[in-house]
Amino acid sequence: MRALETYGLRATRQRLGLAKLLLSKGIRHVTADNFGCRAIPYKMRASLATVYNVLNLFAQVGIVRALTIEGAKTFF
Repeated sequence: MRALETYGLRATRQRLGLAKLLLSKGIRHVTADNFGCRAIPYKMRASLATVYNVLNLFAQVGIVRALTIEGAKTFF
């Protein structure tokens, strides 16, 4: 996916799979926990830590925005 390279990110298998899943469903809000669960039926092998890291990285470069609610949950 060239979009990752546009943001200066290396296109790893996990990043590509998670980006495709996240961006293919249109605009929505997800937490790392529920997004990780959504990846399971697609046979994406990514630990919860990887999901957190990828979503935070995407937020850092501006692919998604992170919104923390009451300091407890972060939505992307």
